[in-house]
Amino acid sequence: MDKGRDCSDIVRRTDIATATGGVVAELGGGKFANGALSAAFVYLFRESMHTTRQALKIQFRGGTKTERVGVLSDLNDIFGTKRRAKMLSNTQSPLVIDLSVKNRAYIQNVPSDTIYIDLNFHPKISTDSGGIPATTRRILSHELGHSVFGALDDGINRMNNINLNENPIMNELGMPLRLEY
Repeated sequence: MDKGRDCSDIVRRTDIATATGGVVAELGGGKFANGALSAAFVYLFRESMHTTRQALKIQFRGGTKTERVGVLSDLNDIFGTKRRAKMLSNTQSPLVIDLSVKNRAYIQNVPSDTIYIDLNFHPKISTDSGGIPATTRRILSHELGHSVFGALDDGINRMNNINLNENPIMNELGMPLRLEY
C-alpha cells in the first residue's frame, strides 16, 4: 500500500476483484466461490507487494481472545482514518496493548510503545451530543495520540491531544466531538 491509499480503498478494490473473479469463474463453468476467493487472494497479494513500510505489529498483555479481536477491530477503524499515515509512520512497533489494568486507561511515558486500558472503563465525557460514555475506540484514539505523537492535554482546557488526535478521528468515524477534558 502506498501512503496515499486508505484501507477503505483497498477493501473496495478487493470487493470488486472478488465479485469479478466469481462471475468469471461461473461463466467459465466453475464455482463462483472458488473464483471469488482466488481473485481476492491474488489482488491482496499484489497489493502487499506495493507495501513500502513494514506492517505495525500489535502485542497484547492480558485480555481474552474476544477482547483482543475487539481492540484490533477498533484499531483497524482508527488506522482507516486520514490520520492513519501519520500515526503508522510514528508508531513504535511493536505497539503493546495491556488489557490487565483496572478502572483506567493511560500510558506511562510520552511517547510510549505501551497503552494500558481496561476495556470496561468508559468514563462519561462531554460531547457535542451531550454527556456520553467514552467508547473503547475513542479511548484508544486518545491514548494513541499520547503514545504515538507525545501529545499532551496541556493547552487551553487541556485539549491539545483531543483536538489533534481524538476529535479528528472521531469526526471521521461519525462520532460526537469531545468538548472538554
